[in-house]
Amino acid sequence: MELFKIAIRNVFRNTRRTGLNVIALTIGISIMVICIGWVRGYFTVLFDGIIDFDTGHIQILHPGYQDEARRLPLDYTILQYEDIREQLSRIDGVTAVTGRIMSSVELSNGRDSVRIYAKGIDPRFEDEVTVLDTNLYRGKWIESENGGVLIGKPLAEKLELQPGDTVYLKAWDKYSVENFIDTAVSGIFNLAYPAIDENVIFMDLDTAGELLSLNNEVSHLVVKLEGRQLVDKQLEYLRKDFIPAMEAGSFISLPEDDDERAEYLSKATQTDRPVAYPWQEFAQTLVSAVQADFGGFLMMIVVIYILILLGILNSMSMSIHERIREIGTLRAIGMGKPKVVRMFLAESTVIALIGSFFGLLISGAIALYLSRVGIDFSEYLPKEMPIPFGEQFKADYRWYDFLFGSGLGVLTAVLGALPPSRRAAVMPITDAMGSSH
Repeated sequence: MELFKIAIRNVFRNTRRTGLNVIALTIGISIMVICIGWVRGYFTVLFDGIIDFDTGHIQILHPGYQDEARRLPLDYTILQYEDIREQLSRIDGVTAVTGRIMSSVELSNGRDSVRIYAKGIDPRFEDEVTVLDTNLYRGKWIESENGGVLIGKPLAEKLELQPGDTVYLKAWDKYSVENFIDTAVSGIFNLAYPAIDENVIFMDLDTAGELLSLNNEVSHLVVKLEGRQLVDKQLEYLRKDFIPAMEAGSFISLPEDDDERAEYLSKATQTDRPVAYPWQEFAQTLVSAVQADFGGFLMMIVVIYILILLGILNSMSMSIHERIREIGTLRAIGMGKPKVVRMFLAESTVIALIGSFFGLLISGAIALYLSRVGIDFSEYLPKEMPIPFGEQFKADYRWYDFLFGSGLGVLTAVLGALPPSRRAAVMPITDAMGSSH
């Protein structure tokens, strides 16, 4: 305690030197905390964006679908869609469940035709899982009773289509028979992502089922949860409890009796059980890009930390070098080497605490603004950006970010003061007393 009292007096005795050290620490801690929340916000926006845009949190597929996904197979579907969807929606933490069918179709306006992908969606629940309905450019959302299709703005302009116009769809159905139906354009969407706007249309499940000869079948069950943090927990439940209750593609409730339930699960086979996948399985390109970006961000933070450490080391070295004669005097009156080192470490700790206070004050104000208001990057993002980010980019902070930043600042200050204080403490008293400094 006595050393800290001496340290406090020494810190405020030379305000210029103390001020420079405090400013260096304040800037370092602020940058560190702001960078951590900014990077997490970047990941959060990307991941939540792709989940809301397309993948949902979890998807359930036929076990053979992924192996044949390139040709969009119709013989690998999940039966009893309505029953399974109803059961899934009752699980705690699940906010919405919808079904989808992917197929390749030929779209025609009666004069011209194009080959595109068609995605059958359940209009009752798709808007609870994705943001497709909020990106309608013209027209209206698909109605389950009347059917219809949603067409991207570029494709609608190419085929000169407007809401209400009749289009013709031709596709090979589940039994390799060529089917042909006509339906109306319900609406025109604009996701600002050419890969989808120009090459994908959306239709209701009934229309897709009629075209592809599917009856209460889907290729994808898409599950939306209350948050991304629940994915691992719910995935484990689906794989260990829920899906084993699906035999030969049909849903069967698990027995309530524990012994009967265990016996059933032991006899269940994997042959025709659907498989639950996390959202990352369907966003591998994005995940790989983010992982590469994370390496760059991590390197940036390491470089920032090294620069801060070198700055503190230099500042503390100059501070101690200017006090060589003072150190010699203290040694001459009986202060031991360890006590000299502890005194300088105490001073650096006091400076670090002051710097941490101001660093947290500044970074807290900036963090509050970035997390509540954010920054508008819409003018600087490329038009073909594959995820609708919205207008504002917001950072994502946790309470432990500030604890980590301030703790790292204190540790850095102590580490920066340790080498020069040890060098000063071992200097011969005669050399220190005779120093011109």
